[in-house]
Amino acid sequence: MLFLPVHCHNHDVTAAVSPASGAGGSIAARAIEMASGWLRGGRKRTAAKVGDPRTSTELLASVSHDLLTPITRMKLRAELISACAVQQKFMADLDEVDGLVRSILAYAASAHGRAEACVNVELASLLRCLTLDYRDSGKDVELSDTFPAVVPTQPRSLRRILTNLIDNALKYGGAAEIAMEIDEGASLSIRVLDRGPGLPEEHLRTVIRPFVRLGSGSNVAEGLGLGLATASNLAHALSGSLSLSNREGGGLKAELRLPGYRQPC
Repeated sequence: MLFLPVHCHNHDVTAAVSPASGAGGSIAARAIEMASGWLRGGRKRTAAKVGDPRTSTELLASVSHDLLTPITRMKLRAELISACAVQQKFMADLDEVDGLVRSILAYAASAHGRAEACVNVELASLLRCLTLDYRDSGKDVELSDTFPAVVPTQPRSLRRILTNLIDNALKYGGAAEIAMEIDEGASLSIRVLDRGPGLPEEHLRTVIRPFVRLGSGSNVAEGLGLGLATASNLAHALSGSLSLSNREGGGLKAELRLPGYRQPC
């Protein structure tokens, strides 16, 4: 059993954690449970007090940012644990909590539409680079149906949308396929496809909302349910849209539509 100091609202609290307690009792699992409850309740309480739900998101971002430093300290201390198996489990939990905190920060930024310079991006090149990054890390990501296309967009935001969609496909389908297609008019779509279980029709829209995790009991999805919500927020900030639909034969299609498409000169 390890005892770690936690700073919370001007009070030092000692938290007892057991790194080897298994998935159900891991630090990450407890953090997800606590964070989900606090976020849902905090958003309602703060919005009721100030009349603006954005204030809750700002508070959420501030608290999450402050958590990064103690998480780093805990990782350094975990390296001093002599038992290798215990250390590995503890570090895995801390890595997951670190990822949760960063997902909260990404969602908070997307909810406020943080300004980023708009530049012309050659989509096929961006998608090729992104695909190679995943393949280099051993992930099954394929790119098909590309063609020269330029869109005026915010590159970091676009990359965040695509990584969230690809990560979601890998999480539920084990593999992801990316394709481009020209829609009617001057818009272009990027589709991220998987062969996972898909979604019940009634959840295709609700799953894009923040803090929505599907499943029940031991089958509930891991994480805070912010990846698709962040992608949807950023898509709207780019004057685009994100939609989900089930594929024939099984699996999910996430479709990002972007305006302003043109062929390169």
